[in-house]
This record gives sequence, structure tokens and C-alpha cells, in this order.
Amino acid sequence: MTVLCRYLDVSFLNDERIFQHCLNALPWESRRERITAFRHPGDRNLSLGAGLLLERMLKEAGVKDLTLKTEASGKPVLVSGELQFSISHSGTMAVCAVSAEPIGVDAERIRLIRRNEIMRFFHPQEAALIRQSEQLDLELLRIWTRKESYGKRIGSGIGYAMKQFCFSDPQMDASVHFQECLAEDYLITVCTERETHVQFLKTECSEEWCASAAE
Repeated sequence: MTVLCRYLDVSFLNDERIFQHCLNALPWESRRERITAFRHPGDRNLSLGAGLLLERMLKEAGVKDLTLKTEASGKPVLVSGELQFSISHSGTMAVCAVSAEPIGVDAERIRLIRRNEIMRFFHPQEAALIRQSEQLDLELLRIWTRKESYGKRIGSGIGYAMKQFCFSDPQMDASVHFQECLAEDYLITVCTERETHVQFLKTECSEEWCASAAE
């Protein structure tokens, strides 16, 4: 089984005309309302970009009924249950992964991390591994995105006890499968239930693409 993960730079949505055109093309009223409720333009762009990717990927997969519902955990899913999906965003990048089985994806911009704020989420074994790494910030983000993508796959997000799971433990790694991609200045990690090939694709978006998505 192959999992597809697309990522998109949403900077093109800084153009207000293109933003409105793409927003109007989005098929989910609830998501359009959520997007316009954001006060920061960057947050609006990321949320819209993730929605555009999701719509495109579902249509590419042949899904006819795009109706979504929200589970008790807050996770959006297809009412039909036809496919599973997960979205993420960071900086100016939106990401979406689609699979026939439960899936989680997380993307983070590679940057200097305030370690004292984040290390409280890490198992002591993970913290030791991070401190020993020659690329400390990248190793920290590698484990962080594993935790986030795992939480999304099981449907609990970051609400589960992240510190109880050690993602540098081979025994833990054997129970789930992670694949990652360094995309420009971002780290993208996909979590699946079993060993699966993940195809990472950069998506170029335009006003024309948004228009065709609505057809």
C-alpha cells in the first residue's frame, strides 16, 4: 500500500483576490467559516491551503461524497469512511496525507527550539538522545513530529500522555511506522499502522488550480 502526502507553500494566498477565489471554491461551509474567523492572515492561509490539498487529494482518489463530520476528539473524518486523512501546517507550509488506513501527519519548520518549554513532553530516554545529537534541534523535531503524528493517527492529538511513550525505543517503533521528509526548511513525518511506502509530493498551486478543484 502506498500513502500519498502532498505539501504546499501557501504564500500565493497572500494575494487577497486569489485567497477569496480559493476560499469560495472550498466545498465545506464549516471550514470556510473557521478560516475567516482567524484574525491572523497567515493562519487563514494555512487553514485554507490545507483544505485545498484535502479536497484535491480526495477527488484524485475518486471520493464522490466529500461530506465531513467531527469526531468527539475533534478529528475531522469523511462521513462515508471511504478514506482516512490527516492535515498539518507550519510556517507557510500546509500538508495533507491520505490513506485507506488510519494515518497521522505532522509538519514543523526547522528552527531553534526553546528546549525548556518542550522537553517536558519527552521521555527521559528521548531527552538523553536529543542532548547527545550533533543536530540537536533536528533530532528534537524528529521525535516531536513522531509524537504529534502518532497522536493524530490514534485520534487524540497532543492530548494523550506524550511523555509516557518513547519514540526512540525500538519496541515502540515496531508497533507503528514512521516516514519523514525534509522539504526545504521543514520536517514532515507520517505515522502509519504498519510499514508503508509514503510518497511525498510538492504541490504547485494557482488560482486556476483552485477553480478546477471546484468543478
